[in-house]
Amino acid sequence: MQPLFELQAEGMFNSMASPDGEQLAFVYDGSKHKITLLMLRNNGRREVELPESLGMGMDWMPDSKGLLVTGWSTNGAPVVIGVEPDGQHRVLLEDDRAVQYLFAIPSPDGRYAALQVATRENNDWMVENF
Repeated sequence: MQPLFELQAEGMFNSMASPDGEQLAFVYDGSKHKITLLMLRNNGRREVELPESLGMGMDWMPDSKGLLVTGWSTNGAPVVIGVEPDGQHRVLLEDDRAVQYLFAIPSPDGRYAALQVATRENNDWMVENF
């Protein structure tokens, strides 16, 4: 039996198979702006360059026609980016720097997304006479 494809897994930061099983998206360590797409039917590859920096979250839309990716805009604000396999992309959500979007997971109908958000808000208290 021959393998369908081979990947250089060393240094791979994140990977995600599409729901239809026909594509694999992956990001290598150090490639802060690039998603590599592997088409499993013909072993074709496509590189998608983004102006935004990539975070850790990457999940396919239920119809396998795009990805939700977390990251940071060019001004450092946290963003959720919609990325299509042809390279088109747009910022879907941008917030202030007090939060970080870890993951954006689409609902089964693709109309909503669950966000895992880390906040950087802190409360300071002064305690006297303790």
